[in-house]
Amino acid sequence: IIPTDDLERILDYAFKHSRLAGLFAWAVNSGMREGECLGLKRRYATPDNDYIFVKKSLTYIKDRRENAVSATIPKLKRPKNGKERKVPYNESLKDIYRYQIGQIEEEKKRAGKLYHDKGLLFADEYGDFLRPWKVLKEFQGILEMLGLEKRRFHDLRHTFISLLIKESQRAGDGISILEVSAIAGHSDPTVTMKIYGGLFPNSTERAMKILDTCSAIKLPALREKDGKSCA
Repeated sequence: IIPTDDLERILDYAFKHSRLAGLFAWAVNSGMREGECLGLKRRYATPDNDYIFVKKSLTYIKDRRENAVSATIPKLKRPKNGKERKVPYNESLKDIYRYQIGQIEEEKKRAGKLYHDKGLLFADEYGDFLRPWKVLKEFQGILEMLGLEKRRFHDLRHTFISLLIKESQRAGDGISILEVSAIAGHSDPTVTMKIYGGLFPNSTERAMKILDTCSAIKLPALREKDGKSCA
């Protein structure tokens, strides 16, 4: 998990010096996996829908064609758990989307006829698929410039989910494992519990205390004394 102070420095530097700033901000505000971000089409992420529809994930596979120009080729496939999902929009994500659209329009003007728009929200300077190893190099280059320890792109996702849980609890409206699992796109809530269960320290205690106001399950003498009923 990236400390919030470090994250603030990373994003501040990125928005001043990196064309991938929108991608980094999107990942830590949506919890989407890297491949899901890189394969995201703009038409599935318009803020007018109030949801981001995560339908595909970008991966690179070995190019087995004769006279292949590159060792690998991009391929869009279903998300990691094999299921499509939708992530609710918040204001931060809407701002990032608008920022990214502005950047795309500027790059289209600069590239001219060399720009081949694939409809991606996060593309290279010519509208083509980004390569994960170049994204990682850029991300770690920012960390090095700031004197921070090396991190994976995936740590942005971990940071988002952790902040989602902690901030909801701090606000007194603790999010459930099922809700976290749905947003994160885990194959099963048990996966969420295995990874993030330690961030729900008071959930069971809170659940049990709810029954303190229910007299139906209390001993008869105590029920008559309290005069309360949960029926």
